[in-house]
Amino acid sequence: MTCPRPPVSRSILALILGLCMLLSYTYPSLVSTLTSGAHNLTLTPAPWNATRQQNDIRIAKATIHYDRSNALYSQALALHEGHNKQFGYEMHVLRRRIVRGALNRLLFVQQLIITELQKREEERVEWIMYFDPDVVLWNERIPLQVYLPPVEDVETFKTVEIVGMRFGGRALRLNVFLMRVSAGSVELLTLAMARVLESKSDRDGDDAAVDAAAIALQAILDQDQHRDKAVYQSPWWYDNQGPLTGESGFLSHMKGALGIIHHMAKKPERSKDRSPFPRPDEWHMFWSSHTEARKVLGEAKDRGHTAEMGELKELVRDVRLWLASGTSDAKELMWRVEALKERLEIDTGDVEQDVWYETRRDASNEGPK
Repeated sequence: MTCPRPPVSRSILALILGLCMLLSYTYPSLVSTLTSGAHNLTLTPAPWNATRQQNDIRIAKATIHYDRSNALYSQALALHEGHNKQFGYEMHVLRRRIVRGALNRLLFVQQLIITELQKREEERVEWIMYFDPDVVLWNERIPLQVYLPPVEDVETFKTVEIVGMRFGGRALRLNVFLMRVSAGSVELLTLAMARVLESKSDRDGDDAAVDAAAIALQAILDQDQHRDKAVYQSPWWYDNQGPLTGESGFLSHMKGALGIIHHMAKKPERSKDRSPFPRPDEWHMFWSSHTEARKVLGEAKDRGHTAEMGELKELVRDVRLWLASGTSDAKELMWRVEALKERLEIDTGDVEQDVWYETRRDASNEGPK
């Protein structure tokens, strides 16, 4: 006979939140905030409204760089300066370990979110993009906002707290991801870190620790009450080995290709002639299909059909699984959405803003604004 897994200890949750609050007060000694790429940056109120543009979304970057003597990582970090200046991103760099093991990335991001939440709303950034120090910026023409839900669909994506890469049903990849500055994100990170602590996997080596953190966070996101809080995108949107293949990817990993950073540092015009990636039409198709899928799933739920109950549970589960797969194949997703709409007897005009067919098709070559 096996005993059921005990609930997450309240003392562990309290310990994590207490540590994060303590970090808010010791923040200057642990973290350097690089403003050289965004000098004289002023944040002005930007409420959600019909006139707001995608590039109005306020974003900060965060990474870890413990060993300042590592010239390769320092050069990789320097590549962000032009990108930050162009789009007004502030950079936060963790210079010393907070704890040993798996929790550093999650603790660092959570601490930044808590710090932002203590500011007035109009002074906060809205999202934080974390990236590992071995991730190299390749195409500085791409704004981070293209990876975020479109501002005109704020109601559809209001529950989303995290955006990142997933491939083949594996756990969310933590080498690059974006988290919303919100209380919901603090909760997700707290639950994931409590899960890591309970499993004792925070004591493993660096690679295993990162996997443990990713697996723990994914386990939380796979729970029914948190399933709508993540948007998964194709790894090819972030890393298509641009410097190795000549493509126009946004980022690339240094592992196995350390020499590329020297090549890149010597070529400041490396992305001048490169077209944006993901392509504008792909960006619109991805977000249009996800908007439609979430609207139809919401309608199905209102009628009593979920992945666990109702006569259409198989169709609902199929759409949900495709949303969680991280694929960039919008057509495959929409075929499944259309099958569910047909069974629900939803006409094209019954779901507000049927974006896949008409709303954005004419704008598919314009790219995010």
